[in-house]
Amino acid sequence: MIYKLRADKLTAQNLKNESKSTTYIASEDLSKDSNLGQLFIVAEINSKEKKVPTLLEQTVKEMSEYYYHSPTKNAESALETTCQYFNENICDITSKPQKWIKDKFHIIVVAIQDNRLVMSNLGEIKIWLFRNGKMHDLAGTQNDKNKIASKKLLSHLVSGRLENNDAIMLTTKTIFDYFTDDKIRQTITTLAPTQACAFFKNTVLDYKIPIDFNTIIVKFAEAKKIATNDDMRAMSIIAQNQQKNSLKFTKKKSTLNTMLSFGKQSYIKIISLFIGSIKNLKNKKTFSAISRKTADIQSANITNAKDAPEGLIKNKKFSLSQHRLKIAIILIVILFAASLFVVNQKKEKQTEIVNIQSKIEEINDKINTSEAALIYKDEAKAQKLILEAQTMLASLPQSTNEQIYQHQELAKTINEHINKIYNVTEIENPTAIVAFDAVSNSSSNILLAKNNLYYASGKTIYKINHKEKTSVRVADVAYFIDQIIPFETNSLLLFNHAQNKMILFNIDNNTSRLLNFNLPSEISSNAGLGVYAKKLYLLDTGQNQIYKYNYTDGGFSSPTEWLAEKIDLSGYSSLAIDGNIWLSAKNGNIAKFFKGKQEILKITGCNQAISDNTSVYTDDTLDYIYIIDMDNNQIILTDKQGKVANNLVIKNLEKIKSAFPAPDEKIIYLLTDKNIYEINL
Repeated sequence: MIYKLRADKLTAQNLKNESKSTTYIASEDLSKDSNLGQLFIVAEINSKEKKVPTLLEQTVKEMSEYYYHSPTKNAESALETTCQYFNENICDITSKPQKWIKDKFHIIVVAIQDNRLVMSNLGEIKIWLFRNGKMHDLAGTQNDKNKIASKKLLSHLVSGRLENNDAIMLTTKTIFDYFTDDKIRQTITTLAPTQACAFFKNTVLDYKIPIDFNTIIVKFAEAKKIATNDDMRAMSIIAQNQQKNSLKFTKKKSTLNTMLSFGKQSYIKIISLFIGSIKNLKNKKTFSAISRKTADIQSANITNAKDAPEGLIKNKKFSLSQHRLKIAIILIVILFAASLFVVNQKKEKQTEIVNIQSKIEEINDKINTSEAALIYKDEAKAQKLILEAQTMLASLPQSTNEQIYQHQELAKTINEHINKIYNVTEIENPTAIVAFDAVSNSSSNILLAKNNLYYASGKTIYKINHKEKTSVRVADVAYFIDQIIPFETNSLLLFNHAQNKMILFNIDNNTSRLLNFNLPSEISSNAGLGVYAKKLYLLDTGQNQIYKYNYTDGGFSSPTEWLAEKIDLSGYSSLAIDGNIWLSAKNGNIAKFFKGKQEILKITGCNQAISDNTSVYTDDTLDYIYIIDMDNNQIILTDKQGKVANNLVIKNLEKIKSAFPAPDEKIIYLLTDKNIYEINL
């Protein structure tokens, strides 16, 4: 028997809570392509450290990649080696000792292949099985077993077979603080996963206390099953559109049949008139006499008109009746041809109208089906359908005012839907904070430090109070500044590229001092600088290397090579560091480096090409990577797996030079040649 999995997740995070958690559901395409089934992970760390979300994401990412790169196609064997990888590498991934992992790290990993479930867990993450109206704690005794193994973390595997209509719930234990066992059981057994998650979410929204839990709900059922409410909603959208299309087509078809019937009746009338005229003329003597005399002339074999008798020559002249007959026949033929031409033209016009209308209806079908796909959160299908609709729209004619209007309305609908699918936010008029004059025009990037914005204009440093919208000149330094780098809580690094001069600037007392700094060699090309944990990293595209400098009181030490292998770094122009090193977009992607090794991070969910003229920013306190695309005047926010969360398209604005997010990531500050702006997210 063929079974189908349906799954969804619900995240309710309290940012002030001592613990942070995350969830992972492998995509259906990945599950099918690998033949390893579907992988589910819920992980939690009980710590307030800022880098905890990054550690969780890194752990989940590495485990999922290791699982789906397994050479075996057996889920139990693949999960066993994945757990071994976790045990051997989790201390390196988190930079924490094993005792810290045991005390603070909680994780459950579940793989479902066909109708077989395999799982392993560490800590207090729960997995519940719902069968025949009852709920069973599958991890109830597993925690005690885990405590026995002192040297291993994910040390036990549990496996079993699922039955038709089984449901499972992977969750942090805090969900039971907000719902009773009976309410959870009733909700999960009666609703589809997406509906169950929506119910839990809508319920907790009414609570006035902070909510914190992460949950995955999975339902296991025969592939052929009764449509759920989600199915009915999607089918209803499509069915309503098809019914509308059918009525429109019937109306067009009726009009076309009427036109053809009219043409046929006109044709019959013309032929009848033609036949009647001939019958009437046959009854007249003149026509008969002419026929006989003409025959006599032909039999006489006369070759010259002047040799013929006078009477015969007179007989060759046409009578008035003959002229009338010829004219009538010619007129009938002309009218008949004209009527056929008119009918044919109308038929072709109606056919064209029907074809155009059919295309419009097909475009609307794709838009509505794309909208239905979003109900199931099938973003890939929704994207494919809406782009097909956009391609079809380009082929529609725009010859008449009506066609132009239809085209504009469809284009507007498609654009709105594209923005919804791809998380595009169009910013018309961002709020201006400070306008530059000729003297204070910026020469550097902008950044936020201790709740004030800083930028350089030549050798002058300016501080902006973004709340009061005021700008103050705070210091002058010895060199022209074209880059400002966050360093410590109360200090910034100011850099001059032309002379490779590094200045330490104290924002508390507005003092500065020159630091020791040297490029690795004469052929080095400084394409970007970044700081992490008081270590300076230099992107050297001239030598295809990233160098690391240690900080001392006098400045920075001699550089050491950080990359473990030679890589072509040409074309990259900036870097950001959060423990990993990220390089600015190249060919639509950004490069990620971890422990000196590279992996290309594919940007997904972006409907616009990303230019090579970009800069990138993130740090270990931020959830997103900020890609500032100067050529397209857009800022793309992606999570650290490359999925676009927001695509800010800034219209009617001068070219963006720099951008910097607020710590809570609810505001982005923009720097242009003329102004500093802010955008509320």
